[in-house]
Amino acid sequence: MRALLIFSLSGLAFFGCQFQSVEKICFPGTQVCVDGKPTKFKVCTMDGMAWETRSCDPDHQCSSGKCVSDFSGDLTVLTDELPAGDNDQPYEFQLEVEGGTAPYGWQIIEGALPEGLILTSDGLITGAPGMPGDYALRFRVYDAADTPAWAEFSAVLSISISPLEVTGDTVYDAFVAKVVVLPFLVPYVAYSSDLQSLGGMRPHFWREAEPPASLTNFITSWGLPAGLTLTMSPGSIDGTVQSTSDAVGVTLPNGTTVTGYFLYLRTTDSQDPPDSVETVFCIPTIPI
Repeated sequence: MRALLIFSLSGLAFFGCQFQSVEKICFPGTQVCVDGKPTKFKVCTMDGMAWETRSCDPDHQCSSGKCVSDFSGDLTVLTDELPAGDNDQPYEFQLEVEGGTAPYGWQIIEGALPEGLILTSDGLITGAPGMPGDYALRFRVYDAADTPAWAEFSAVLSISISPLEVTGDTVYDAFVAKVVVLPFLVPYVAYSSDLQSLGGMRPHFWREAEPPASLTNFITSWGLPAGLTLTMSPGSIDGTVQSTSDAVGVTLPNGTTVTGYFLYLRTTDSQDPPDSVETVFCIPTIPI
């Protein structure tokens, strides 16, 4: 009877242990900061089976699992405004800070830079903005202390519309106009060339125009050869030609003779009223 009782108690203890054996993933009540998100922290649920992500109050930051305030310390942002820029033009500006422990790390916490600009981690805004407009931004900078100090400032970056301009890989100032030389044309070989422009308001539109008399005195034949077509927007010339026997030769003021096809194109932007510019294009080739 005594042996039977001991066995029965042992069995109860075994099954009781199995019943209580539930694996927990965290210790109830534990708090930890979320990596890479200084205002977020995680709390272990009371049953120890899950983490819950929560946010610190405004102007607080997570440190050692707790939300604390007064992180500004002696870190001070010296920049109080951003210089204006022009679309499609190079832009570069260094955000300035003093105090705290170098090096510093910058980020944008509200708003976004215009396409074409980036903010590096050390606070350099660089690139060429694409779309004009006013961009409201809020920046935050951290120092490198064990418990990082941080400071913020807000500013508006104004990007204006720069003058419309036609560009290219090879450009000459000839006669009374700019001449853009496009890629070489070879018969029976597929041809494709994108037309390049800067500034103005996008999208830009391209169309053939009537050349002035001052140019027709030098260039007697104008237009695309059979087989090539002009796409209005975005501007491009594509196709395949079978012959280049009708190409013309033109001697530039610098003494260079160019043989090919000449186009007089008007480029128009999307402003109201629109801005426009006219340019000579040359597709060089060898008569065959």
